[in-house]
Amino acid sequence: MHSTQRPVDTRPLELLAPAGGLEAGYAAIHYGADAVYLGLPRFSARAEAANFSLEDVAAITGYAHSRTVRRRVYVTVNTLIQERELDELVEALAAVAALGVDAVIVQDFGVYRILRRHFPQLRLHASTQMAIHNRPGVELARELGFARVTLARELTLEELADIAALPGIETEVFIHGALCYSYSGLCLYSSHLLGRSGNRGRCAYLCRDQYRQGADCQFVFSMRDLALPEFVPQLRRAGVTALKIEGRMKSPLYVAAVVNYYRQLLDGNLTAEKAKALAADIQTIFSRPWTNLFLPNRWNRNVIDPEYVGHRGYPIGRLEEIVRLASGEVRLRFHSSQPLEVHDGLQMDVPGLPRPYGFAVERLRVLDGAAGAPAVAGEPVVAGAPVVAGAQKGLVFEAPAGALVEVALPGDHPEIPEGVVVYCGSSQEIKRRYRYEKPKPGLFRIRCPVNFEVHIAPDRIQAIASVVGVAALPRNADAITVTIEIPGQFHAARDADQMRVAVEQAFGKLGATRFAVAQMTVHNPEACFVPVSLLNQVRRQITDQLEARYQETLSVGLTQVKTAFAIALTAPAPTVVVSQTVVRWCLKTDQPAWLAAFEDADWQDVDEVVLEVPPDATNAFDAAISHLAERIGLARLRLALPVIVRRWELAVLQKTIRRLIDANWRRWQAANLGAWSLLRAVGAEGQGAELDISADWPMYVLNHVAAEQVLVLGATRLTLSPEDDGANLQRLLAALGNKAVVVVYQDTPLMISEVCVLPAVGCDRRGTCRPGEPVFGVPGSGLPVLTSSFGEQVRVINRHCRMVVIHEKPFCLAPHIPVLASAGAQILRADFMYRAYTGEQVRTIWRRLRAGQAIPGTHAGNFERGLR
Repeated sequence: MHSTQRPVDTRPLELLAPAGGLEAGYAAIHYGADAVYLGLPRFSARAEAANFSLEDVAAITGYAHSRTVRRRVYVTVNTLIQERELDELVEALAAVAALGVDAVIVQDFGVYRILRRHFPQLRLHASTQMAIHNRPGVELARELGFARVTLARELTLEELADIAALPGIETEVFIHGALCYSYSGLCLYSSHLLGRSGNRGRCAYLCRDQYRQGADCQFVFSMRDLALPEFVPQLRRAGVTALKIEGRMKSPLYVAAVVNYYRQLLDGNLTAEKAKALAADIQTIFSRPWTNLFLPNRWNRNVIDPEYVGHRGYPIGRLEEIVRLASGEVRLRFHSSQPLEVHDGLQMDVPGLPRPYGFAVERLRVLDGAAGAPAVAGEPVVAGAPVVAGAQKGLVFEAPAGALVEVALPGDHPEIPEGVVVYCGSSQEIKRRYRYEKPKPGLFRIRCPVNFEVHIAPDRIQAIASVVGVAALPRNADAITVTIEIPGQFHAARDADQMRVAVEQAFGKLGATRFAVAQMTVHNPEACFVPVSLLNQVRRQITDQLEARYQETLSVGLTQVKTAFAIALTAPAPTVVVSQTVVRWCLKTDQPAWLAAFEDADWQDVDEVVLEVPPDATNAFDAAISHLAERIGLARLRLALPVIVRRWELAVLQKTIRRLIDANWRRWQAANLGAWSLLRAVGAEGQGAELDISADWPMYVLNHVAAEQVLVLGATRLTLSPEDDGANLQRLLAALGNKAVVVVYQDTPLMISEVCVLPAVGCDRRGTCRPGEPVFGVPGSGLPVLTSSFGEQVRVINRHCRMVVIHEKPFCLAPHIPVLASAGAQILRADFMYRAYTGEQVRTIWRRLRAGQAIPGTHAGNFERGLR
């Protein structure tokens, strides 16, 4: 392992805030964010946020860069891109480059490749959607030219410090906000069930759904919110570059409060009392219960909120009595630890309800301590109900902290038991307190710098304008220079200096144009006088021509970029023509013993078998794969690394890889940058032939430019994503041919997580559970699955204390094999992993697949319905 010892980093930690819309961006900067990250209407992992038009991006970037301490703006282009979207993507990237943003956050290898080749001046950040979670992955990201990596939320402080010690690349970690049950970028749940891809910004948040096992219903995947205020000093010492707040779907008020809290923590301005008050503000505005996830250690169990889902609020008291009046009005009585006023929101966890019950305060009373007085004259208490104990002061607008209050319940309220905690879920006072600057529209914008030269002679005036460093223009684009000349008769000026100032002022009035003066040079050797009206005319003419030339050059440049990445694609035929191409097969499994049931005929047309290497592979695994090699030949076997390899697994896995390479296992498969880096590093130590490495589907190839980049990495073959749709798969197959593998049967991992879903039933998260056994369903109980509120069933499988969620119905494209073959598919793949198959079951399914027969009880994912 690498040492984490390093000098204390004295650089200021960057506080990076979300901006779902323009006002949230202004709020973040006002309250002290060093940088904001935002998305466009397309290609953003938060497609349902308000997001930013290009005009909005220009406004917030101009505003951020104008601050006394310059702030930074990062644009997220962090979704997977389908083939048909490439042209629009190139235009979006060029527009972003023109706005002078400080970085682009990316997931898709195609986006990365276009930016590196054609917009190299743009700084690249690797999105958390790339699921980079170990040091080898960060090392390869650095080699690829990423300036920063947003690390997986699941990492421990020890892992963060180890990675942050790497020179030449920045590290960004989440410090506050919502958590996904799955590793980011590895969730296909919403995609496979509803066609709404989290990798394309359309997540349906199915992890927040309620699941039934027998008679019990729980939110088994619903995570608490991450909150790490007490770990700010440790993160600073660990040497991370930036602390990131999640929340592009949140309100400007939420952004203001969270940024204010962490800004003051970072600056050391908070007393314990003040920190508690600011934390209460955040919890009042929006918050689930908080967790520090795995930052202190990887065994934390306090990360899921199984009973309730959604916003809770800040606890302000406990329900003491329910007062029922003869008029029918029902009031809650409690002591409020916080000030309360009309229109504030209250919430309570009510047994039997999936979400906290909430309502706005409409009728508020404050009680004094005089016992025995009636509630209000003329308002008798219902017989048998609690008698109001205390003289009533009448309706009030606000109540001070510590007051005994009564709040009227809405008429449709549920039964609320005494003793429940009362939360404040909305506060008018907090809303008034978090004000922020909103600059006048159009006041700030990013302008294109221009060098002006003005030459004045007795018989003419000539102006030359040259655009300086246009980030929007692709590499190799022509320089933009415009020259105009106007003849005239210009006599001597009375004051040459005043004439020079007049020229500078005239050309400085660029108004609503996209341009700004970078440098102004005036050549007037004979001190001639030119009227201001003519100077203004020259300025207008040259800026008009400059704009036209700019647009022309940009258009030509964009055409060149699109052409560079264009491929000749044949549209899929409207009717299926059975291909004469011989289709070869690939099998992948994590249980070599299942293949023992295969007969000789079952191996016909099998191009290769991929075997996943367990993190702690033993001699028994070596013996099993050697036996299979003897049966079908070593050249037909490939070994795959797990999708997730954490720091504590690396050392053992490295030894395993080294041992197997030394035993002449040269064909491997990688599912992410970390695995790729690990294989290259260990392979380089040996003396044998170069490793043959293929890319598995979590490398995500949904467009041919991404495929090019994966092949440039050295992949001999790549696997297309099982979440893709049929139309896009056909486009890719036409271009990629035998370089592409199509998965046609698989128990697709819908979510991969470090979070045990049942920590309260004996699992102590210390590796004592049995790998491969379903987490849900005691043997013999007959309850092996979880059922969602809309009837979908999933299984949760324990894989070495890592949870894998699979659908009860396997993914299967067997009926669509003729279409895939006609589109150019030459290699099809069937996976037998995660589910507890038997050898006979695997053989039966395999034979039906080869025969092109449908497999009962399966689903086709997005193949026909399309991918959103």
